[in-house]
Amino acid sequence: MIKLNYKEKHIKKHPTTRTGIKLLRVQAVVNHWTANYGASAENHFKYFNETLPNQNDDLPEDDKRYASAHIFVDKHKALELVPLNEVCFGANDGGTARLKLQTLRATDSSYPEGNANLLCIHVEMCVEPDGTIHPDTIARTALVHQYLQRNFKQLRETKNRFVRHFDVTGKNCPAPMVSNPNLWKELLELTDSKVVIPPNKPAVIEAKEENTDSSKTNWVRSKVDDLRYYSKPSWEDKDVAGHLPKGYGFPQAVRKVRVDNAWQYEVKNSEGETYYLTASEEFVSVEHKPATSTAQKPAKPRKSGPIAIGEIKIVNVSAAAIIQDRPDRNKSKNLGTIQKGRTIQVTGSVKGENSDSGYWEVIYDGDLAYITGKFGKYSAY
Repeated sequence: MIKLNYKEKHIKKHPTTRTGIKLLRVQAVVNHWTANYGASAENHFKYFNETLPNQNDDLPEDDKRYASAHIFVDKHKALELVPLNEVCFGANDGGTARLKLQTLRATDSSYPEGNANLLCIHVEMCVEPDGTIHPDTIARTALVHQYLQRNFKQLRETKNRFVRHFDVTGKNCPAPMVSNPNLWKELLELTDSKVVIPPNKPAVIEAKEENTDSSKTNWVRSKVDDLRYYSKPSWEDKDVAGHLPKGYGFPQAVRKVRVDNAWQYEVKNSEGETYYLTASEEFVSVEHKPATSTAQKPAKPRKSGPIAIGEIKIVNVSAAAIIQDRPDRNKSKNLGTIQKGRTIQVTGSVKGENSDSGYWEVIYDGDLAYITGKFGKYSAY
């Protein structure tokens, strides 16, 4: 089974490779191929750390090459060359004029005309001597995607957050996945696959901390508001089943479960459904109650609401823009409209389907909805 084998090995700062400019936010991951036949991730570290900066130092400004990417993946390892909160020179070829996804148009004092690099993490797949991308490289790239999704919750909608360089500017990159879109589809499917990820440390079931009998229940209560509980032994966001208000809890603690380096309680609610939550005394207390206790069971899972990162002003429409239930103009249900000139909060943007300009992810009636990218002018909070 392929393992992530992710290493940080940052290149030195240089104006043409690693400027140190910070990303405005992480909104998408752009996938590339190196087109450098036979070169490994380590080879690319040497190139971007030494060779390219040295070459550029001897060239006039118009002849310098500005290039870099955050992560290089080969059939043996994934190497992070640039910190994930910094800008890389990965997908602004042709400038703003060639930017196909308008929702990735971001402006900053360093790039007043807009630059997708301000919003993106770049992943380069290394190429074999015969010009192919090794199956292990593709599988490891899927693991890198999953690693990024664990660290950036906004990336968890795979098909809308992971794009090809081709999708951003039209460049033939990664070439094998442009000429054969099924290869790209397979990579996204691998990213969403639960089989591909080897578990970090499987949950180990330990003995009960306390014995219980039919006359008593170990009631586990939250000491804080919005305490997460999970559908399985896990600390990952995707496995969150709900949140407990302070003072609420579960009427039965079954046993303790070891998850990575910490403990969780396996618990049951009054309907016999099983969940998991932290066993830390900082966040929960265990009370011994008669089995007939009338204390309330946990409230239904309470979802956290979407968080706005800015707003868009409605533009480029004659009267109003349509608010959709999904990022696909051809298959979505219309939820409502918003008048030209009005503003609406956004949580980010996605590629979606059937729109060259992508879609704004907006907050409408407290939930997520979508507006076609070209109809919104973004302002950050």
